[in-house]
Amino acid sequence: MPSIADVAVTPVPARPAATVVLLRDGDDGPEVCLLRRHARSGFMPDAWVFPGGTVDPADRRLPRRAWTGYRPAADAARFGGDAHLALGLRLAAVRETFEEAGILLGRHRDGSPLTPEELASPRAQAARHGGDFVGWLLAAGIVLDLGALRYWRRWVTPTSEPRRYDTAFFLARAPHGQEAAHDAEEAIDLRWIRPAVAVAEADAGRLTLAFPTRRTLRELAAVTDVDRLLASVGDGPVRAVQPHVLHRADGTVTILHPDDPGFPEASRVVRGAW
Repeated sequence: MPSIADVAVTPVPARPAATVVLLRDGDDGPEVCLLRRHARSGFMPDAWVFPGGTVDPADRRLPRRAWTGYRPAADAARFGGDAHLALGLRLAAVRETFEEAGILLGRHRDGSPLTPEELASPRAQAARHGGDFVGWLLAAGIVLDLGALRYWRRWVTPTSEPRRYDTAFFLARAPHGQEAAHDAEEAIDLRWIRPAVAVAEADAGRLTLAFPTRRTLRELAAVTDVDRLLASVGDGPVRAVQPHVLHRADGTVTILHPDDPGFPEASRVVRGAW
């Protein structure tokens, strides 16, 4: 059935964002951490997602003493030549993962691990410093391990959507000794689940997954070794994927990946943030 003609509108600018696919070894194979968004959320209500969010202005200005394992200037080419954006995406990824899932990729400056008390209430930690996450890091002597993040995929929201994000998908192994816990605000539930199981549950209607989340889980379904997966992720360019939303005359909606048959040539022009 033919699609309804799109109305020519100026796309909303895409906001830089980051998400983290946290991985761990499970009894039956690698597992990922999924969070269930609140049903009253203004974005993807009730969907199961990876932790993440948009880049705040302060994320781009993280003091050098607060991170290790990463060189933004050397990585800037993958983010439009902007080293500050390269840094901001990684800090946003780490910060949002801590706020939403209670996992912090870091340690104390002396090399000691973070304490359960420090990890127990992420928002309260920042609140003690006027809501300043970086201020809390510096006061607590915490150094973030930005090198633990492997830049894996880039997803850009279709131009027809009212909210648009240019999202860097990072892979990271969950630190040993840290227990994930949802924040009970933006996320109301948390599950460690094998990717193939998550896809099967979504196919059965028991999980709501956003298109990029489902595609990511499908890619990870065949992974058998977390360390091998992380080691395989290189430092080269990352393809930007901007799906196309196809509205049909019968009211149905289909989301097309650029590799799917019938993807419009005009939609191959990616309108992202970097």
